[in-house]
Amino acid sequence: MTEKEKLIVLGAGGHASVVVEAAMANNPSCHVEVFDMAAVDTKFLGFPLTTGMPNPAAFPVSEFKAIVAIGNAYVRTKLCAELKAMGYQLANVIHPRAWVSPTAQLATGVFVGANATVNSQASLGVAVIVNTGAVVEHHCVLKDGVHIAPGAVLAGAVKIGHRSFVGANTAVKEAVEVGDDVAIGAGSFVGKIITKSGTFVGVPVREMKED
Repeated sequence: MTEKEKLIVLGAGGHASVVVEAAMANNPSCHVEVFDMAAVDTKFLGFPLTTGMPNPAAFPVSEFKAIVAIGNAYVRTKLCAELKAMGYQLANVIHPRAWVSPTAQLATGVFVGANATVNSQASLGVAVIVNTGAVVEHHCVLKDGVHIAPGAVLAGAVKIGHRSFVGANTAVKEAVEVGDDVAIGAGSFVGKIITKSGTFVGVPVREMKED
């Protein structure tokens, strides 16, 4: 973020508070406007909070960038597409205490939290979240909408499919591939390929079946 940039944040929940504070840590002079589809107040962390989507007539696409700060991957990627259709450029918010390798490739709408690491030649798609203290090692590939939760560790060359979630303090073995729309529970160990969508938990990870 630079001194002249203005930021629209979509979402007014817990994750949004982390994103807003990271943006302000980067640039205390950043102008922030918060929007939420179900806003119940007029302020969020002291910033203006508006119900609904931003109106480009009032918040020009030439002046504002935007980021969707919502944990749900389906909602996050859908709103990113809507913002882009409106003409907004998606912003990346990288906490100043994060490490992102200069050879890593980041798409747009990406958030990297405090003390997180994105190492050499990793690739992050649109609207990816690498949350607090998570590690994305060299040559990992994270597709659009992926969320790596706090403290999770992806070893080298891991591939995570669209909209998939890796829970807090989970470890994923090197070169493992995880498919689209997979949710991996907190504290799990993933040592094998997961090709089907669903919820997986445990050490080693196993599919969680419905009763």
